[in-house]
Amino acid sequence: MRRSSDAALTRQQPGRALSADTPDAGLLDPTFLELVRAHRPNGAVRRQAEAAGMDLDVLKEAEPLTYAAINAAALVRTDARLLPRVGAVVTQVSPHHQLFNVPLRLQQTDTELRIFPPLERPELAALDDALAALVGAQTEGLFYRTVNDPAGERRELAWPVAPDAWREEGALVGPFVTEVDADVWGQAHADPRVGLVFDTLPYAGAWFCDVFRGD
Repeated sequence: MRRSSDAALTRQQPGRALSADTPDAGLLDPTFLELVRAHRPNGAVRRQAEAAGMDLDVLKEAEPLTYAAINAAALVRTDARLLPRVGAVVTQVSPHHQLFNVPLRLQQTDTELRIFPPLERPELAALDDALAALVGAQTEGLFYRTVNDPAGERRELAWPVAPDAWREEGALVGPFVTEVDADVWGQAHADPRVGLVFDTLPYAGAWFCDVFRGD
């Protein structure tokens, strides 16, 4: 399913377990180091780094992982338990890129994966296809979607939130047997007075209530 509509970074080697260790630059993938040296930060990132007393040109050589973390772009929001599987898929699509994970205070997606260097549109399309294939091959009820809203574009891969476990925030809630069931639940729980609205969506033979902020 795809719907169109900062915290400390932890390094993740795609397809491997999370690690807090920072290796010597000589142990890093040479192709990754070439990507770091060829990268040009945008003006906003450079200004933020300068305001924090950091010289990005020096960081490129002295601390390439720090440089990569500062310039990493949001890739997909997910559940921390899914990081190994998502990391393995990213490795297939972009084997020389570096992943970082950022904790989020969200019930459904408690982690945001960021990637350096940012993926180009053809690479994002390949990632979309690969993650959709991952979801299509499982029987755990996972969903994958691209969301377009006033905050911009983002990708989500997670499990739906059970109706009785919902915590009054944006989430895909369900499953429900019928669209009427999903609509009744949404009418009772998505309170527009606190900025929450909802849509009903069919997926994998069931119905879901997609709760999101309407402001």
